[in-house]
Amino acid sequence: MTKEERKALYSKQVDNKKTSGNTPHVPSTGQQPRKQSIKSDQAPTPSVAQTKNQEAKQQPSKHQDGKQQQPKLQNQKQLGQKNKVEPTESTKQNRLFSHLDKYVHPDNRINTAINDPKLHPIIVQLGLQYATGAIRGGNARTLALLIALKQVTSDYVQLDTEIMNRDFGNKIVPMIDYLKQFRPLSVGMGNALRHIKQKIFKLNPDLSANENKNKLVEDIDIFIKERITVAAEQIVNNGVARITNGDVIMTYARSEVIEKILTRAHCDGGKRFRVIIVDSRPKNEGRELLNRLLIAGVDCTYVYINAVSHVMKEVTKVMIGANSMLSNGSVYSRIGTAPVCMMANSYNVPVLVCCETYKFSEGTQLDSITRNELGDPHEMCTIERNHMKPVLMGHESNPNIHVLNLTYDVTDMQFVDMVITEVGSIPPTSVAVIVREYRQK
Repeated sequence: MTKEERKALYSKQVDNKKTSGNTPHVPSTGQQPRKQSIKSDQAPTPSVAQTKNQEAKQQPSKHQDGKQQQPKLQNQKQLGQKNKVEPTESTKQNRLFSHLDKYVHPDNRINTAINDPKLHPIIVQLGLQYATGAIRGGNARTLALLIALKQVTSDYVQLDTEIMNRDFGNKIVPMIDYLKQFRPLSVGMGNALRHIKQKIFKLNPDLSANENKNKLVEDIDIFIKERITVAAEQIVNNGVARITNGDVIMTYARSEVIEKILTRAHCDGGKRFRVIIVDSRPKNEGRELLNRLLIAGVDCTYVYINAVSHVMKEVTKVMIGANSMLSNGSVYSRIGTAPVCMMANSYNVPVLVCCETYKFSEGTQLDSITRNELGDPHEMCTIERNHMKPVLMGHESNPNIHVLNLTYDVTDMQFVDMVITEVGSIPPTSVAVIVREYRQK
């Protein structure tokens, strides 16, 4: 290549480089380059600050959102109030005692039972007396039940196609169920009914109806005499022997047996002692005992249960009655008995429980929750001052108030020193032995 040809090639390459610097770079893949120009009618891309401001304007604030949701919540509350059922005394329940039968006023029961052909009129009357408290106390309730069953037995008419031990046994079942609606049967009432049912089952079908009725009435009279009347008399004699001159005896509420012991020890025995009667609301059963002892001339002191600790230092003996004695030695009695016995134990004062053996139970109970009886809640809401309104007025419609009127409590055997029965004075650990002996008979 000549010199001129080299110059021409060099100049040509320089021209090519100049032209390639003014044109865009073409990718090696062969794709057409994108146009960088922007049309005049297209808006420019907003910046980051502008986009945040726009989003803040579009999204409502928390305060505004709460105002929008508030009507919905108000509507839901209004619907809830419309569907809400106002609580009443029959619908409200204490969860701890929800397994117990609710208290029902006797007027709500008696209207449906007057015209019931399955119920004897004396049973209807007895149920009303149980509910109103006209018949109160373990012995009185059991005695009234047995006397009513005697009347039902005497009025029984046997059909030619029926056998008395089956037909009569079936007829007393609705009567007992009716009585349970007013008040649960006590342990003594249950033991008495069990004894009577055994006698009904053993009636001779070969005998006439009058002979079987006379036999059953005679068995009821024997039970009343041996297990209630004579038993109570023997307990009174054993209790009087435990009282000495100068004693200060404390008792709780009112027990018929305790009343007879104290009256006989003062009037017949000529013993000089003082009685401290502990009472509690709402029954105030100790007031009746106070009146009867004052008539008999017994020196008495009347206090409420909240003052037990102040007078216990003067007491020499505590004598109480019992609704029943459990096989583990515990005492099932009027509510308030347990704190009195526990206070006596802390002062080393002996506790004597007077109870008939027909009230002994095969069951055991460690607390007052498993089995108990609910009383009228309105008794807890009234006071004795006529010029003042009843306390807790309108509690039926208040869902936050649960008025609980329990009837009984359980006293552990460690707080009882002796049980006075018709068979003698025994420790509480021997209750199970007495139950076993009577069961074998």
